[in-house]
Amino acid sequence: CEIVAVTGSDGKTTTTTLISKFYEAAGRKVHLGGNIGAALLPMLPEVRPEDVAVVELSSFQLISMHQSPKIAVVTNVTPNHLDHHKDMQEYIDAKRNILLYQNPPCRAVLGYENEISRSMQKDCKGEQVWFTRLHDTDKGAFLRESDDTLCYAENGVVTPILPRAEVKLRGLHNVENLLAAIAAVWGRVPVEAMRQVGISHLSDRRISTLSDGERQKTMIAKALAQSTPILFLDEPTAFLDYPSKAEMLQLLRSLAHDLGKTIFLSTHDIEMALQLSDHLKLMQSGRFETDFR
Repeated sequence: CEIVAVTGSDGKTTTTTLISKFYEAAGRKVHLGGNIGAALLPMLPEVRPEDVAVVELSSFQLISMHQSPKIAVVTNVTPNHLDHHKDMQEYIDAKRNILLYQNPPCRAVLGYENEISRSMQKDCKGEQVWFTRLHDTDKGAFLRESDDTLCYAENGVVTPILPRAEVKLRGLHNVENLLAAIAAVWGRVPVEAMRQVGISHLSDRRISTLSDGERQKTMIAKALAQSTPILFLDEPTAFLDYPSKAEMLQLLRSLAHDLGKTIFLSTHDIEMALQLSDHLKLMQSGRFETDFR
């Protein structure tokens, strides 16, 4: 399966967790391990080729490694664990192993603000992108100063992702962690699911704690993340109050028109369906009775 690995002196645990959450939101089976999560070796018989392994790696794990992941993230490198390394250079070289054995096609995500992680650009074997909170970049994730929005730049196109005001993790360091995670999964996890449905504020909550409306939005986000042209939804307005039903159907209409999706849904809310659907069929006793356009 594809392996995504994160190392750094600071921020690696949060970044690793965010990456795993992004993949899970896209409907992927994630195996989280390394310094966090469960031990991965016992899970090997269960791992499928289409799964994703997201691992946090320390300098102690990297120092003897001679294989690098498909996607490697280096958040930053500052003096740390020097009582266990003979000098700072050994510590840096251990971190570099996450990059040195990559084989294209691969991706390396480097923190731009940190001088040491920035210097590792020379070690990259394939695609290399930045994450930065203090600078604009034309290749990676950054916090745009003009409107305080997290963005991603690629091939001359800047895609706004999320206003910083909507980031629920506290602290500017977590903005950097979020940018690093975005850069790692870009192109693999569509941003439209969270951006269009507006559930970024739910990312750190369990499904069991969500309201009916929030849960419905989450399920739609997971469906959108599959990037399929057609969606089939069974009673997406069930158990919602009247305003939430109207909001949900309006959301689905906007998604269909703005993203070019074809959405088939079943509903008992005939009056709302008549107002918001582009095409409507009425069914009675298992047979289509009326066709509205």
